[in-house]
Amino acid sequence: MVTLTLPPFYAVVDPEHVGSRAPETAVRELTRAGVRILQLRVKSATAAEFFRLAVASRAITRAAGCRLIINDRADIALACDADGVHLGQEDLTLAAARKLMGAKIIGISTHDEEQAIAAEAGGADYIGFGPVFGTSTKETGYSARGLGMLRAVRARVRVPIVAIGGITEDNVADVWSAGADSAAIISDVLRAADPAAKVARILHRHSSSSSSGKRTDPRESMNRSNFTVPPENRYFEDYVAGAVHEFGSIAVEEEEVLAFGRRFVPLPYHIDPEAAKDSIYGKLIASGWHTAGLMMRLYTEHYLSRVANLGSPGCDELRWVKPVFPGDELSVRVTVLETRRSESRPDRGIVRSFIEVLNQDREVVMSLKMVNFVRTRPLK
Repeated sequence: MVTLTLPPFYAVVDPEHVGSRAPETAVRELTRAGVRILQLRVKSATAAEFFRLAVASRAITRAAGCRLIINDRADIALACDADGVHLGQEDLTLAAARKLMGAKIIGISTHDEEQAIAAEAGGADYIGFGPVFGTSTKETGYSARGLGMLRAVRARVRVPIVAIGGITEDNVADVWSAGADSAAIISDVLRAADPAAKVARILHRHSSSSSSGKRTDPRESMNRSNFTVPPENRYFEDYVAGAVHEFGSIAVEEEEVLAFGRRFVPLPYHIDPEAAKDSIYGKLIASGWHTAGLMMRLYTEHYLSRVANLGSPGCDELRWVKPVFPGDELSVRVTVLETRRSESRPDRGIVRSFIEVLNQDREVVMSLKMVNFVRTRPLK
C-alpha cells in the first residue's frame, strides 16, 4: 500500500471525449497545464490499441513528472510501467490486483459507505467516489450520490478520496469542501476550447478555496503555511506534494520601481510617471523583473530551506498576468506540485513548485513553475 497525497485535480483522458484531438495531444496539454496525476480510460478499443496509447501516455507523463494510472487493465498498467491501476467494483478483485501490482498504486471505484470501507480495509491506496452529481461520460448504474454521502464517506475512511461524476469548474469547490482530496473533472475539461486554461482556473480555484473566501489582508498570509518546521530545519521530506503555502507581504515602493527601471528596463512606463500616463497602463508600473525580484525575496525568506537548499536549474512558464503598481502589497502563494528523490544521488531530491504572486486584492499578478534541489534529512 502506498502512502499517497493526491493533488486537487485528478485528470482523466478518454479517447471518446477528446473531440477532434488525438488522445496523446490531450495528455500532453494536461501535463503542460500542471496536472500531476492522470488516468487513461479506454473503453472502446482493442487491447493492442489501448497498450499503444498507454505507452505513448507513459512517455509524456514521465517526462512531465506526472503519475499515470491505467483504468481497468492491470496487465496494460504493468506492461507500460504505469504508476498504478484503477479498478471498478466488477473488475479484477483488489486482492488479486495487489498480487500483480505489488507496491504500485491501486484505486477502487466506490459508490456508498460500505464499498468505501471495504476498499480501505482491503488495502486500496485511494478510492474513487461517485457519481457525485451524475455523469454524462460513463454509464455507472448508480444515481447521483450527492455531497451529503460524500461527507459521510469522508467521515468513515482515511484514504484519499477522488470525487467523480458531473463535476465542473463551477461546482468543484463544493466537492473539495465536502471532503474530497481530489476531483476528477472529465467532460468540462476535455471539451473546453482551452483545456490547459481550464485546468489552471480549477487549480487556482482550489488555492482560493483554501482561504475562508473573504478578502484577506496580505500581511496575515505570512502565517498561512502548512510547514511544520522552520526554514532552519527544513529538508526534502518536509515538502509535501499538494501542500499550499502563503507568504507575504512586501510593498512595491515607487522609488524602487524608478531605480530598477532606470538601471535595467528603461521604458517610459517604468521610469517616467508623466510619460506613463500616456501608456496603456495609465500610470507608472513595476517591471516584471522587479516583481520577480520581490517574489524571490519572499520565496527565499519563507519557502526555501536555510540548511538544505542546493539551488535551482531554472523556472518554466513565467507569466506576468496583471500590471503591478507603486503602492501595491504583494504576497506569494506556493503549491508543491511534485517531490521526487534523486535515483543517482539519494542524499537529495527535486521539488517542483507552482508560484503565484498576489496583490492586495488577491489577484494573481505573476506566476511561474520553479524547480529546486533540496537535501534529504540526515540520518541520526
